[in-house]
Amino acid sequence: MEYKKNDYLTVTIEDMSSEGQGIGKAEDGFVVFVPDSVVGDKVKATLTKVKKNYAFSELEKIEEKSPFRSEDFDCRICGGCPLGFLQYEKQLEIKENQVRNKLERLAGVSFAAADADDAAAEGPVFHPIIGMREDDNDGDGPFRYRNKATMAISHNKRET
Repeated sequence: MEYKKNDYLTVTIEDMSSEGQGIGKAEDGFVVFVPDSVVGDKVKATLTKVKKNYAFSELEKIEEKSPFRSEDFDCRICGGCPLGFLQYEKQLEIKENQVRNKLERLAGVSFAAADADDAAAEGPVFHPIIGMREDDNDGDGPFRYRNKATMAISHNKRET
């Protein structure tokens, strides 16, 4: 199927980009990046920029909320927490998979099984990410450590 700008698609989000966009696929495998969506969401999106094998979109509606969606933390204001809509445990899982996949794909690293005896392992062992505990940061949990902000800057003058 050929897709074009302003087409509507309903997709289930299967993964997350490092920028925090949900990644879903149409029935024919066409990849769609959807901001403000998380793994497990079923969403309706409008395509905004279409390439040969993928498209960027805007979220129109969440048809079914993901069981991993968190309403406890919303960081759309500063943009410093691209996975802020996800439960903390799922954030750790996604970050761990992203690091592992990049090391395997880009650096050609082959990891030994994490449960293998370190002394007998062939190659480096990739250990799970260690997250923060609820009682860390004076009881403020896993979100207080965040200190990054991303701001959009425009060179265009806006008339008022």
